[in-house]
Amino acid sequence: MVGRLTLDQLIGVRLPVPQYLGYGQQGTGDSKNKKEGIREMENKIADYKDLKVWQKALEVICDLIELVDILPSCTASTIIGGQVLGSSTSVCANIAEGHSSGTAREYNRILRIAYRESKESDNWLQVIKTSKKFAKSGIINLTQEIENKNIEVI
Repeated sequence: MVGRLTLDQLIGVRLPVPQYLGYGQQGTGDSKNKKEGIREMENKIADYKDLKVWQKALEVICDLIELVDILPSCTASTIIGGQVLGSSTSVCANIAEGHSSGTAREYNRILRIAYRESKESDNWLQVIKTSKKFAKSGIINLTQEIENKNIEVI
């Protein structure tokens, strides 16, 4: 079982607390404090590709591409494969988009979307693992590996 990581560990940076950005404190909510807080957050990790969570989400996508290719040719594989790839690619894209957002609030909102997409991916992985249609050992083993990586993203 993979241990659960905190959001700070996954993204590789501690998000500033609301007070740091000038929220929640009377008289300190000026735009200068907010901009400085965002600038400091951006300085810690300049490129979304350096985020641990984005790297792990990218691994999940690459593994899913392999998995979808080995699923049997049938309507169910096409539909489920498209769904799991769609939700997983959204995770990665939302993390990248969130990193370039202008505020911590917007960043957190987009990360919550990525979280929900990774839960959707987990749902489709459970369908693949449970369905008798996909009961080949190679499919089950790869699905389990992907599930473990996706849990790290979640």
